[in-house]
Amino acid sequence: MLWRLTWVLPIAAGIGAVAVAPLARARSVPLRALGPVLVGALIVVFGTPLWSFAAQGTLASHPAWKLWDDDVQEADAILRHAAPKATILAPQKTSQTLLILSGTIRTVDPLDRYVANLSQFRKPEYKGRYHPRVRERLVLDRFIQAGLGGLYSRKDPARYVAKALHRVGVDVVCLFPARYTSEALLRKLGWTRFGGVPGLRCWDKP
Repeated sequence: MLWRLTWVLPIAAGIGAVAVAPLARARSVPLRALGPVLVGALIVVFGTPLWSFAAQGTLASHPAWKLWDDDVQEADAILRHAAPKATILAPQKTSQTLLILSGTIRTVDPLDRYVANLSQFRKPEYKGRYHPRVRERLVLDRFIQAGLGGLYSRKDPARYVAKALHRVGVDVVCLFPARYTSEALLRKLGWTRFGGVPGLRCWDKP
């Protein structure tokens, strides 16, 4: 995510230039160095290092994912169970972690705005070869987040979810605990519960 902070680079260069400029023409070398040294000291004293606890960072002695351990454990458990090219419906944070750890599986909705942008593939130049099912994906995400009660805009939410699961081609569904209406529908549709995923309740398609 550091690419989103590239706008900071010219600001840092500007601060350096401002710090050096007042004493740039001084004859004494130590005096010319005084400005940058003072600015550096202020950054050290009042700045927050990327690896500090305050910045939610950690130091690792070996190559490591820049992810929370809980998210990695959930995703690893799902990947151990799912087929290599499975389509997985899971909470967005879990979906994002799955995509980072695996280069083959697909997720239904890792981020709403990304899913919404899939609608561009319905344009004529793509000749209808791909249907992104944007509406179904967004509804399925609400289904696992809030259950059938969250689909208040649908006349028959259970029927719509059943069709959406089929049309999107979902192979695995993972829910947070206590999503009782969602679990009841999956059970009714013949989905099979499997364990071993910490923090989530997961189901296999019939």
